[in-house]
Amino acid sequence: MTDEPKSGVTFGWGPSGSGALAFVDKQGRLTLVDKEKRQRSVLRTSNVMLPAWSTDGNYVAFLEKQGRSNYRLTSVALVRGNVPLQ
Repeated sequence: MTDEPKSGVTFGWGPSGSGALAFVDKQGRLTLVDKEKRQRSVLRTSNVMLPAWSTDGNYVAFLEKQGRSNYRLTSVALVRGNVPLQ
């Protein structure tokens, strides 16, 4: 991966009006930013690419490179506190 941000490859905008962003940090982890500019990395992610939000903003799907030409499709459910976003 390059250090140059590329929409759809290294970052994805959240749903319209959410002010959210998902991006790949320099360590290759999935990182989320909310509309208050709070940032958090998703634990146990690596070699992430193609982050994409669900239309309701409750999930982010992404690929994780597993080998030379192997990828795993993964999604994470977003929670606020201990309550999943609805």
